[in-house]
Amino acid sequence: MILFKGRSTLKQYNPKKPIKRGYKLWCRSDMSGYMYEFEVYQGKDDSEFKRFGLGGSVVQKLTKSLVNKNHIIMMDNFFSSVELYEYLKSVGIYACGTVQSNRKGLPSLAVDKALKRGDFDCRITDQGLSYFKWKDNRCVFFLSNYHGTEVCKIQRKQKDGSIMDIPAPTIVRDYNRHMGGVDKSDMLKSLYDRDRKAKKWWHRLFFGIIEIAMVNSYICYSDIQDKIPLLEYKRRVTQGLITMSKVSSKKRGRPRSDAGEISELPPPKKRKTANFSVSDDIRQQNKGAHWPVFVKNRGR
Repeated sequence: MILFKGRSTLKQYNPKKPIKRGYKLWCRSDMSGYMYEFEVYQGKDDSEFKRFGLGGSVVQKLTKSLVNKNHIIMMDNFFSSVELYEYLKSVGIYACGTVQSNRKGLPSLAVDKALKRGDFDCRITDQGLSYFKWKDNRCVFFLSNYHGTEVCKIQRKQKDGSIMDIPAPTIVRDYNRHMGGVDKSDMLKSLYDRDRKAKKWWHRLFFGIIEIAMVNSYICYSDIQDKIPLLEYKRRVTQGLITMSKVSSKKRGRPRSDAGEISELPPPKKRKTANFSVSDDIRQQNKGAHWPVFVKNRGR
């Protein structure tokens, strides 16, 4: 969300978010927080992918560039559905994430009372989708189009500070390890945000996009160069933009014969005095002659 409290048809209200009013962005990011694509939510959309619902249509739009490239995407239960996962598998995109248990097309699993902490139940559909129900402190539902029934260990911290290993399907480990890129991007963007008040509806959106570009460049810089704090990186970028000067162009022609020799710099030239084309006696003889004259009679 990009904060905006003015008047705009694009403004959304969500009381469950830290930023309750503003522009809503659908984003696709990697684990580091680098944002690859985003789309501004503009209200109801009657697109060709309406059959997936709002969340599914957003996933389809943001993954058009990943078709048949064997990428893996993670999503939460707002976007997950059986029909969407079948479509993603058909176009060469692997997906997994949490899912709401009342989604259409999901098979029935064991009841909550029959499961203890660390137990799970799984069903694999005819289309190759894996549906899991795993119990930690409470039951969590997962859906995947490429996971199997392999088991791993998940570490959980107890109240006394001790660490306990809990068995879980591998989808739980993969989801916890790779999920959260969009949240990390929002966190970095909100640390030193440019909160500039504006009455124009597009100003906030423009500054929000600049912050996204700044976070992306910071992530790339941290991977290539030494990692520095975000505030120091923004300070360096700002200083570089302020002190930017023109690069001297290379002179044409043959190089001088004494180019390799070190010569003393010539003394600085004195500043030339102004030379007027009119002599001083003519230029200054009517000084003050053009001041306005006040009269009693009004006229145009």
